[in-house]
Amino acid sequence: KSREAVHRRLHNSMTNRLLEIAADQGFVVSEGEHGIAQFDCLIDNYDGRNRDLLVEAKSSPERGAVRLAVGQLFDYRRSLKRRIATDLAVLLPTRPDKDLRGLLAELSIHVLWFTGQRLARLEGTIALER
Repeated sequence: KSREAVHRRLHNSMTNRLLEIAADQGFVVSEGEHGIAQFDCLIDNYDGRNRDLLVEAKSSPERGAVRLAVGQLFDYRRSLKRRIATDLAVLLPTRPDKDLRGLLAELSIHVLWFTGQRLARLEGTIALER
């Protein structure tokens, strides 16, 4: 139970930090329920070309967590009104290994991770900047 609580706190901290970073950049961000999906974050028009970004956060960069995120993202996107205009991303506490980055790239799923103390900076295959 204590390990689960640690993962839940990290997940919540990561999600809150992502929302803060996105809001600081002027993005419109949703979280929570949308239809049957209980997603972590949906960023409207993240690329300036009217594409949205659905983000699933995982508190571990391990294979099992990333694979779970992949399934959740594909499932959640199905319930979105703009699913065809919605890209996918996995948010992790640290950079995943090369093999997992390759898996996500093959599936056209972006990956974001934090660097620095206290989730200071966000890096990844896309930049959330305007």
